[in-house]
Amino acid sequence: MVETIDIIVPIYNMEDRLEQCLQSLLKQKVTSLFTYRILLVNDGSTDDTQVICTNYANKYPEKILSFIKSNGGVSSARNFGLQKANADYITFVDPDDYVLPTYLLNLFTTLKKTGADISSSCFEETWNNDRNQNSSETKLKNLQILSAKEALRKLFYQDGLEFAVWGKLIKRALFLNVSFPEGKRYEDVPVTYNLISKCTKVAVIENKDYVYWQREDGMLNSKFNLSKLDVVPVMDNLYETVLRDYPQLKSAVACRYFAGMSNVYFQIPNDVKQKAKIWNAMKSKRKLALRDRNASKKVRLGALSMYMGRRLMEYLYIKTQKRGKLLHKK
Repeated sequence: MVETIDIIVPIYNMEDRLEQCLQSLLKQKVTSLFTYRILLVNDGSTDDTQVICTNYANKYPEKILSFIKSNGGVSSARNFGLQKANADYITFVDPDDYVLPTYLLNLFTTLKKTGADISSSCFEETWNNDRNQNSSETKLKNLQILSAKEALRKLFYQDGLEFAVWGKLIKRALFLNVSFPEGKRYEDVPVTYNLISKCTKVAVIENKDYVYWQREDGMLNSKFNLSKLDVVPVMDNLYETVLRDYPQLKSAVACRYFAGMSNVYFQIPNDVKQKAKIWNAMKSKRKLALRDRNASKKVRLGALSMYMGRRLMEYLYIKTQKRGKLLHKK
């Protein structure tokens, strides 16, 4: 039986990047075992995004479906896409990114080979188009089959598994009673946690088939916005939920909590009163992070530097932080 994949692309004002994304999706390699569609969800764009969507949908009617909705944010657009999807599997691609021709094939092969509920691959960051967009590697690299708890452990330690929903192929049935929280940042965190928690098996490969475009006005380079403080309730809720569901992962989720809070802390101007709240939240987890030998060196160094004061910690952060490496892509 031929199985189906729906690719959901939430779009807002992406006239300058969208065509590259769509071209990469149209070049996907397939087998006789699956077919795919591209669901474009225009979230109330005010530029020429819809012109591009309409043109591509008219040119490739068998492959592309185009929808328009009022602006509600990326979560709203993804939820809309999920309502329109009817395939066996779902994957998400952001419109300012692009994928290699083997993106779907490798994820699908991994999922079917392992009987997993979710397959996940890696990504590569780029500030230009230096990646060969036509390159392809169908050999699965370092295939790992994980239980839900093992996958969450890798997720919390950022060990080849990220909160971002893109870069994953997911059984659509897993989305029953799971939706993206609308009007908030860091929406991938609760969704990815809930999806993985419902899995019997998660399969992970190291193929870098997803290319994550880094914008000059991305989170580290943009002006601070109070919405970034959404990280506090998101990470608080994650921590409490994990303690309830997987108490053995307390230390691991504490490391992720510390890392997530740290990434936002260094973006907050000193005159924003909530900065002290986030510092105290980081402080509450620093001992667990410091003592965890499985934590990354950067997380443990950050936890250690907290004991030496804010100035030293900020200095070390600037020296060690990779540009654009955040809680998840925004």
